[in-house]
Amino acid sequence: MSPSIPPTISNPLRILYLSSPDIGKIHILEGDNLSISTAYYSAIIPIWHDQINLSSSAIKTWEREWRTDEAREVVRSIGAFVVVTPKPLKKDDLDTIRTLLTTLTSLITHHTQEAAGSYSVNNEPLLLYLGSHQPKVPRLEISDEEWEDMTRECGGWEWIDGEVEGEGRNEFGEKVGLGRLLEALEAHEWENAEDGAALPDDFELEEDDGLSQLAANILDDESGAREPILSGPSSKSMKESNRDTMDEGTDDEIQELEGMMLKLQAIKDMGADLPEAERRKMAAKAVGDLMKKM
Repeated sequence: MSPSIPPTISNPLRILYLSSPDIGKIHILEGDNLSISTAYYSAIIPIWHDQINLSSSAIKTWEREWRTDEAREVVRSIGAFVVVTPKPLKKDDLDTIRTLLTTLTSLITHHTQEAAGSYSVNNEPLLLYLGSHQPKVPRLEISDEEWEDMTRECGGWEWIDGEVEGEGRNEFGEKVGLGRLLEALEAHEWENAEDGAALPDDFELEEDDGLSQLAANILDDESGAREPILSGPSSKSMKESNRDTMDEGTDDEIQELEGMMLKLQAIKDMGADLPEAERRKMAAKAVGDLMKKM
C-alpha cells in the first residue's frame, strides 16, 4: 500500500512576525511565506512582518491601531504571533518586553473573546517570544527558568533562546533555539475554522442521516439535554453501520472514529454558551472533520 499523501491546507492562518527595528529577519521567517510539510499536513503559511520600537509610548500607539474594529478580522486570522527583540541590557528593558507581551495578550483576547457577540472558533494562537543576541555589554543576566516564568505569566508565551544555534536539545530532550521555533510552528493547527465554516441559513438536517444527527446534537441546546453523543441512538447506528461496511477496517480506524465522536461531544459542551452563529460555525467544522475521516 502506497503511503497516503497528507492533506494540503489551502487557506491557512497567518504568522505575525513582530520585531524591534534593530533586529534583522531570522532566516526561518525571512520571506513572505513559510512552507511546512509534515506527515499530517502541508501548507504555505503567509508571514506578515511588522516592527515596533521598544518604548511604552510606541507600544501604546501600536496597541491603539490594532485594537480597532477594523483590525479584528486581521487579528483573528493570525495563527501565530512571533515576537523577537534583543535580550535586555537592564531591568527597564525587561519591563518593556513584559509590557509588550502582556499588551499583545490583551489585544488578542479582546478580538477573539471579548468583542460583543463575536467569538473566534479558531484554536488559540501560538505565542512565541524569541530573545535574540544582545551585542552590547554588560547585559542583564537572566536564566532560562526565569525567562520561562516571566513569559508564561505574560499570557502563556513560550520562551525561545535565539542565541542557541544548531540542532541542540535541552535536558528533557526538547529542541531549543531556532530548532524549537520551527518545531512549534510545524506542530500548530493552521486550518482557518472561520474560513467558510459558517452553515448557510437554510441548512437542514435530515433525521435519518447519522452524521447530520450528530451535528443536530451539537447545535441543539434548547432542550437542556446533555446526554453523551456516544450513547445516542444515531451514533450507535452509525458505529454499527461502519463496522458492517469496513470489511478491511482495523481496530485503529474504529478507535479513530470513536475519538472523533468524543471530540464532537467536547465541542457540544464548549459551545453551549456561545452565540448561535458561532455554535453553527463550530458544528460545521466538527462535522467537516468527521466527514474527512470516513
